Amino acid sequence: MLEPVGPLSPKTYWIRRVALVGIAVVAVLLLVWAFAGRGNGTPDSTAATTPTSGAPLTGELATPPSATTPTDLTSSLFPDASTAVSSPVPSDTAGTPSDATPTDGGAGTDGGTAETTTASATEVAPPADPAAESAAAQAAADAAAAQAAADAAAAQAAADAAAAQAAADAAAAQAAADAAAAQAAADAAAAQAAADAARPRDAEGRLICPDAAVQLTATVGSPTYTVGQQPIVGVTIVNVGSEPCVRDVSGSLQEYLAYDAAGTRVWSTSDCLPGSGTDVRFLQPGESLQYNIKWSGTTSQPGCAAERTRVPAGDYRIEARIGSLVSSQAALTFR
Repeated sequence: MLEPVGPLSPKTYWIRRVALVGIAVVAVLLLVWAFAGRGNGTPDSTAATTPTSGAPLTGELATPPSATTPTDLTSSLFPDASTAVSSPVPSDTAGTPSDATPTDGGAGTDGGTAETTTASATEVAPPADPAAESAAAQAAADAAAAQAAADAAAAQAAADAAAAQAAADAAAAQAAADAAAAQAAADAAAAQAAADAARPRDAEGRLICPDAAVQLTATVGSPTYTVGQQPIVGVTIVNVGSEPCVRDVSGSLQEYLAYDAAGTRVWSTSDCLPGSGTDVRFLQPGESLQYNIKWSGTTSQPGCAAERTRVPAGDYRIEARIGSLVSSQAALTFR
């Protein structure tokens, strides 16, 4: 009789028990059937059933063997045999049919079959549970989905953190740029304020026009005069700067000059008749002033020392000056 090898699951253990009980019951039934056949006068061999004479057989020998199958005999002799199959029997009881096997070949063969069946029952694997496999597969799928969701959440969190860091860096850079721009503006304003404070102003605090903000242009009443006439000469003053300012254009600062074609100075108002008076003007950007005088058409020397003579016919250039400012020249011709 085979014994279980190694630890068995409860399910495998009971399957083996039931198989052994079933084999034992079949063996018992075969033994009962065999003994019942002998008791009824069943011949042991073919030779016993052959008549020795040609007379017809009578009595029990003439009666054909019963057609009752071993299963029917078992049911009639042991009505509760089917119930006994389902009852678990300890392993030492399951080996009884093998011990009770008679010496004839039929019973021994049945015993061998029982051992073979028992060995085969040990190797049968329990059937798979589809519900359990489905649940396991679902659990694995759920775990994979949860892991994927966790990975996606982690990736999203990392992306959000990176975006937040980038936004913070951009904000910091913008703040630094704004601070630098504000500082630059403040520095420029301070420099402008310092420059404004350094620029000269009059007694009323008004900005005095620098030379670069004032433009002088010499003018003549007519480009041509007859010898002996007294030409009208003058100057135009324009504030070409971007700020309103004041400028002293008093007559005492004004000077008008004439040069001949060779460039020789032939006349100046500062020689014999310098200007006089005070004239300080407040000029808006682009605003202009015009001053005119009459030239006698004669020569002059510094300090009005030499005799003044009428200039001859020819081409001349008229120039005006106001303090340190010098105008462009205007052409004038005597005929």
